[in-house]
Amino acid sequence: LILSMNKEQQTKAIVSNKVPDDILTRSGKENFLKSFQGIPFNDLSSSQQQLLLHLINDYVSNLNTTLAASYLKSLRQQENKIYFGWWGSTKTDGAIYYRVHGSGFIIEYCSRLHNANHVHTLWRDLDSDFGE
Repeated sequence: LILSMNKEQQTKAIVSNKVPDDILTRSGKENFLKSFQGIPFNDLSSSQQQLLLHLINDYVSNLNTTLAASYLKSLRQQENKIYFGWWGSTKTDGAIYYRVHGSGFIIEYCSRLHNANHVHTLWRDLDSDFGE
């Protein structure tokens, strides 16, 4: 997704060139849930929006089929409140962190340890969050 963006879009999407040490919204770090960072869904082209929705679907599809369908329907109604943020290089061999953040969910992906081959990732439903 980040590589499909033009320079103007990347300027909005890239929050920092420095990759965080780990997932930012783990328990005790809820302050990161209060701010939306990156590029808004509506500033993406139609094909980029589809890429972002496909990425979200990769996480949601871990749920049972009925629950996943219900959740995706809910997300479609709040697309204009979804942001994609990127930390790190846009080169394909480096450490990265990305976040997909909507009003009721957050997805995080961090790959920075052991030559960027150790991944931490999560999806939190902020409306039914047991992480608190």
